[in-house]
Amino acid sequence: MQKTDSNNTTTTTPQNTLKTAIKHSFVVFKVKDKYFGKESVIVTGIFNTPDPLTTDEEYMILDDTQAKCHAYLFDKNILERYMMRFDSYTEASQEKERISNIRNTTIESSQKPTPKTLTKEEQEQAIKELKSITPEEWEEAKRLQTEYEIWENEQKRNNQK
Repeated sequence: MQKTDSNNTTTTTPQNTLKTAIKHSFVVFKVKDKYFGKESVIVTGIFNTPDPLTTDEEYMILDDTQAKCHAYLFDKNILERYMMRFDSYTEASQEKERISNIRNTTIESSQKPTPKTLTKEEQEQAIKELKSITPEEWEEAKRLQTEYEIWENEQKRNNQK
């Protein structure tokens, strides 16, 4: 913001403080499985982006993130992709939880519901469902998790530079 005083000298007032110079961001991919047609959402880890961010910079981040998530997206049709940006890490994490349908467990312990004890039938059903995954599916899930953790660590290292 520029301000002109009575002597016609121009002074510049900084618009960005350290707090607003960055945003806490993540990318959301809405996808459809190529083989089974099931729609789902993939959400990246939270990373810092400059504020303000140009449209070119935003598309570069989206394209770079999509390339880094190729292992998760190779068998999916991307229906939609977008970046979400927040002033605080907490806001970003809470929105990520909401999008991913993750229950927030950081609420006060007095507000937490008492854990439910599964009945014998519910335990047997959970075991049957767990056993229904094939060894190949289990290995693929472990491989994808490892790739994601590597990508997430790269993001953290890149944001520290």
